[in-house]
Amino acid sequence: MRRARLTFFCRYADMRAQPENHRIIYCEFELDDDECALAERFGVDPNASDRITVRRNYAGQYDIDFTADTSISTT
Repeated sequence: MRRARLTFFCRYADMRAQPENHRIIYCEFELDDDECALAERFGVDPNASDRITVRRNYAGQYDIDFTADTSISTT
């Protein structure tokens, strides 16, 4: 238990020091045809995207990706 606490506090300190490098929320949504058409109006290739992935980091910044793959990128 002591090692787990130490790891948590070290990790927490790292997150506090660099909040933009640590994503805390990942959501993936499947887009229907209407939503794909809307995404196309914003320059997203409708044939290469049927999912949207939204990520938020500790700094409050968001990443939004349109992909055809079901895996979530961790970059």
